[in-house]
This record gives sequence, C-alpha cells and structure tokens, in this order.
Amino acid sequence: MICRISNPAVSALAALLVGSSLVSALPFSNGSTTPGKRGLCYNNAAWSLLFGTESDTQLTWQYNWDSTDPGSNPDLEFVPMLWGTQDDHTAQWFANANASIAAGSTHLLAFNEPDLASQSNLLPQDAVDAYMKYMQPYAGIVKLGGPAISAAGVDWLTQFTNLCSECTIDFQPVHWYDSATNYPYFTSYLQQVYDILPSDRHIWLTEFEGSGSQDEQITFLETVMPWMDSQDFIDRYSWYGVFDQNLVSADSNGNEQENPLGQVFDTYYSYNTTMP
Repeated sequence: MICRISNPAVSALAALLVGSSLVSALPFSNGSTTPGKRGLCYNNAAWSLLFGTESDTQLTWQYNWDSTDPGSNPDLEFVPMLWGTQDDHTAQWFANANASIAAGSTHLLAFNEPDLASQSNLLPQDAVDAYMKYMQPYAGIVKLGGPAISAAGVDWLTQFTNLCSECTIDFQPVHWYDSATNYPYFTSYLQQVYDILPSDRHIWLTEFEGSGSQDEQITFLETVMPWMDSQDFIDRYSWYGVFDQNLVSADSNGNEQENPLGQVFDTYYSYNTTMP
C-alpha cells in the first residue's frame, strides 16, 4: 500500500514534476558504459570539487549527512539526508528536500544509524512513524532510502522492515567498517542484509572503510569495487570519506588534493570481479 501525499509543499512539488524529464530520468546515470554506482560522502563541500574532474571518473552522486548542499560538486547528484528526528533536522526538511529535487536530486536518504545511541538513536517503531511523516510523502516522486544502519543493526533493521510494511522504501542503506583484509566478512555482511529484505529492495553501502595501510586500502578498493559493480543487488556505494588523510591529503602548500587512495576511488575500474 502506498499512502497518499498529504504534505502541501510536497504535493505542489509533485504537480510541478509530473511529466518532467526529472521524473523520467530515474535512476541517475553518468551516461557511461560503467555502472556509475560510486559516490562521495563529505563534510567539506570544497573538497568534493577535487573529484569527478577526469573523463574516466566513476563518480555519479554525493551526500553530506544533511539536506542542503552549499558549494558541493555540481557534476554529481546531491542526495539529501534526514539525519534524525530532532527539530534542527526536521524543521527545514521539506523545504530543503523540495529544493534539491527541483535542482535534480532523484533520491532521498533517511536516518543515520538509528540503531546506535550515539547517532540518530531511534526505536524501530519511532523510525517507522518518522519515516511515514517525513519520507513517505515523496513516494513516487523520487527513490527513497530506508534508515542507514550500522553493521551492528541487522536485528534493528529486521524489526523496522517488519513494522514498516506500508512504507515505500526503494533501497536500503547500510554501513560497514572492518579490516581491509577481511573480504569474507565484507561480502557475507552485504548478502546477510539483502537476504532479510524484500526481494526488490537493493542495497546502498553509504559508508564503508577497510582499515589498514594506504596500500592495503588501495588493494581492498581495487578488489571490492569491481565485485560491487557486478552485483545487481548493490546499487550504490560510498567510501568513508572525503577527509584529510583519507581520500585527500594536503600538498606542500597546505592545499588539499586527491591522494592515491582518492584517485583509485575516483577512477579505478576493472572487469575482474574475483574476490579472495
């Protein structure tokens, strides 16, 4: 069951978008022959401009855990996120989401790690109620992501999925952190999450990082990215993140630049999908 749009601001936006190229363009594509699943997560919008400048970039989208994107990379789709249900996130949610959709955003993200007390910290039923209030009005206008769980949140997600049977959820964001050499856990975790979802609900890996030396991390990305690109149940993924000494580093003049890890994440592509 898909609930009717009841928010007046969203209803007005829907009327403007009916028959528009924005609605018909779902899902976002980079126009290349490669999957275009790759995205950036960042806090400093200026650093997002360092990416996606090469003709062989694999990047198509970006997000910043917020619902506005001042100064972010104009060549990448910005995906607004409703981080949590506190007033500072919800007060401007509809206005910000509407503005982003009008500017070309075709997806929305909901609730950052609600299974953790240190993050958006929501009980499954509270998350359902908030999802129906803030996300469901956009059903059929853009693609909607469920709450982004931590790797410890599989049980939480199972409860939420069962309770949110009337929610329109087009994809399921998840997070993963572990060693850059722990390939079996990486693939088994993503498969475990997918197995508890409705069969038509694919995964976005919106935060992931393999810990280790930069060489180990590069090897990890060059191994898992081709595998993810080949998996139909994984729609998008984003390395954590565009931060100093992660995907970017300061040059001799103190200016941040893509470092070798960032260059791999930006442009590397391979048809070798073999996992260790």
